[in-house]
Formats: sequence, C-alpha cells, structure tokens
Amino acid sequence: MSISIRISLLTFVLTVSLVGPVSAEFPVGDLNGDCDVNSLDLKIFVEQWLDPSGCSGHPDDCADFDSINGINSADFALLAGNWLIQTGSLQVTISPPGAVTAGAQMA
Repeated sequence: MSISIRISLLTFVLTVSLVGPVSAEFPVGDLNGDCDVNSLDLKIFVEQWLDPSGCSGHPDDCADFDSINGINSADFALLAGNWLIQTGSLQVTISPPGAVTAGAQMA
C-alpha cells in the first residue's frame, strides 16, 4: 500500500474518530463549561441559589441539576459529588513516523 493511501486512510480514521460520533458530557455541577467542578462553579451555584429568580436568565448554566423544587441542598450534593474530580484527556499519536514527515497532521 502506498504512503499516500496510508496517509489518506489515517486522515480519514482520525477525522471520523474526532469529528464523528464522539461526544462528551460535562460533569454534573460544571456550570461554567470547563469540564471541572470547582470554586468557579460554586460561585455560580451560590449566586443562583441566593437569587429568588433562581435559573431565570441562565438557560445554559442552571444550577437546578435535578429539576426538583428549584435550587436546593440536593443540587448542592450533586455538585459536591463531582467536586475536583479530574476529567479525562486525549492523546493522539500519528504513526508511522514517516506519515508525520510526509505532512500528516490533526485536522
């Protein structure tokens, strides 16, 4: 199999792997979308908990995680359950080394 066919096949596989059906969920309690539940999320949580309007105006970062009785201690328990848990990472190795020399790269 020629090197150009190998590079094309590798590019296709990486593209499908990275763009295709791959999805990731944010952990419960991640209100700012950085995949970590930490003090930044706690700040957002407390602001919404103390605000009588709760999640009004917060369609993308609502702290009512269980959708029961507004923002309450049950939601805090869900946030605390994911506190400072490290999320995953992704490492990609393009091989063979000649593919990199020939110009293969992440799209």
